[in-house]
Amino acid sequence: MIFDIKKYNAHEIIKEIAKKLGTNSRTDCLEEIIDLPKEFGKGRIVGFNFSDGISLLIFNCQLKKDWTLVFKDDTPAPLQFNFNMKGNVKHLLNNYSIHCQ
Repeated sequence: MIFDIKKYNAHEIIKEIAKKLGTNSRTDCLEEIIDLPKEFGKGRIVGFNFSDGISLLIFNCQLKKDWTLVFKDDTPAPLQFNFNMKGNVKHLLNNYSIHCQ
């Protein structure tokens, strides 16, 4: 499944994912939350926007199929740290010419 992400903003990323999944996200204080619909897997995706410009995305879920998040924002990419317990995360830059794992 491919998700086109327009902005480097945790809440907006969560809302874009929810829209593509045909579900709603909810807001709780600093969190934007999706409870993953069963047809896509199980778990929760949470995004935080902090007041100092730092955002945090937590994918605490098991997906049934691979996902691709395509960032369409023309501004420079923020610093990212990707951690996972199982499976793998790939980060593709510069129109897929730079691969990071």
